[in-house]
Amino acid sequence: MVEYIKLGSGVEINDDLAKELCDCLEKDGVIALPTDTVYGLACDIKSFRGITSIYEMKQRKFDKPLCICVNSIRDVYKYADVNISKDILETLLPGCYTLIFKKSVNVPKYLNPDIDTIGIRFIYNNDISKILSNLDSECIVLSSANLSNNGNSIRPDDFFEIWNSLSYILDREELDLDGDSSTIIDFSGKNNINVLRNGKGYNYLLHMLDNYGINIR
Repeated sequence: MVEYIKLGSGVEINDDLAKELCDCLEKDGVIALPTDTVYGLACDIKSFRGITSIYEMKQRKFDKPLCICVNSIRDVYKYADVNISKDILETLLPGCYTLIFKKSVNVPKYLNPDIDTIGIRFIYNNDISKILSNLDSECIVLSSANLSNNGNSIRPDDFFEIWNSLSYILDREELDLDGDSSTIIDFSGKNNINVLRNGKGYNYLLHMLDNYGINIR
């Protein structure tokens, strides 16, 4: 049965709860929690079963990739072959963006096995930062908390259909956000930068890249 933890706003995750959640993730559990954009589903990057569970509970096609979330710029370089300047990377992250690069050898072969790229996030979120700091792998697989192709979730009731498939739900009530997903930028091409999803932070992205003399599609 799912463990429902109502935190409200302004309540920090303590060390005991963080360790409890990490123990769950390391034992193949999936948890729902707020991100900097919408509610998300998370599992340990080391957990093949956790990744499979996310696909199953979302009724998501297995050929649709999942992204990962890390807790430092150092770990962006660990999992991705970064081909942009560190200045640009540190301007975008931490932030409301999913950046796509070629995979490094550190990405498990069972994660998005049919493609050679990885979407990676590093965000402003105390809950996720606390969990990542206590997780042995320091990396989670992250997806939106909803059935595939349904709208985004800004409160736990929005993904009620999958509650029973989860190990934990962290409830911070309705998120004080506009419900937009992260903006996805594909940097994996040699010559082209493509925006695959126009989401939160899109206008700032255009302005920032223009300052670097970079045009995007």
